[in-house]
Amino acid sequence: MTVDGDRVNEDDVARIVRELRDPDGPEIVSIGAIPSEALAHWPNRTTDHVIITRRQRAHYLDEHPEMAEFEESLVRTLLDPEQVHVATGPGDTAALFGRQDSAHDIVVIVAVSSEEALANSVITARQQRATRKWSPANRLRMVWGK
Repeated sequence: MTVDGDRVNEDDVARIVRELRDPDGPEIVSIGAIPSEALAHWPNRTTDHVIITRRQRAHYLDEHPEMAEFEESLVRTLLDPEQVHVATGPGDTAALFGRQDSAHDIVVIVAVSSEEALANSVITARQQRATRKWSPANRLRMVWGK
């Protein structure tokens, strides 16, 4: 996957989305690397690489069916997030925010791995109003932003 400055290679995004949507595709879809600086809050991570499993894709589509039409934005958010938040409680979970449009963000929740054999993995994804990310009610704290 290539990222040019702030631009993600759209051919790579299209290829990854085709792979995600292919019913005969692999069980684990390799997305690429989340920028290292965006994951600096997790110094014990073993990789910047992120994946989406078929199981977790089914989960986010079951919970948030609208995400079927926003998977390109999901991939762009993973590869070039606008902001990264951490839950205020314990755990190794990152919330990556990317802009969908002027009124909406894509939020992708990622389990950050500290185990050598495991990549970082998408837990779920959703679309939300852009202003919600600033609300302290969502129990997130920003740890990185552009």
